[in-house]
Amino acid sequence: ASGPAAALRAFWQAGWGFDTLYDRILVRPYLWLARLWRADPLDAPYDGAAALSRLLYRGLSATQSGQLRHYAAAIAAGAVVVVFIAVAA
Repeated sequence: ASGPAAALRAFWQAGWGFDTLYDRILVRPYLWLARLWRADPLDAPYDGAAALSRLLYRGLSATQSGQLRHYAAAIAAGAVVVVFIAVAA
């Protein structure tokens, strides 16, 4: 078959062009936006919170000794500070 019949057969066998249409309407614009927003500014607050969490972890993990008396002393000192603030106010 040649001519219009061959062209029609090729069009039908190509899925009526839906793959090309899908690619041009959905896939390419999505990939373009993904490249554009690679460094997403909307993620900045969450990235900052994660960085702060890591920083606090590094600082606070240095205070971890595994000895109960140090923890009890820290709790007692905190209680004294809270009472002092309550009395001073």
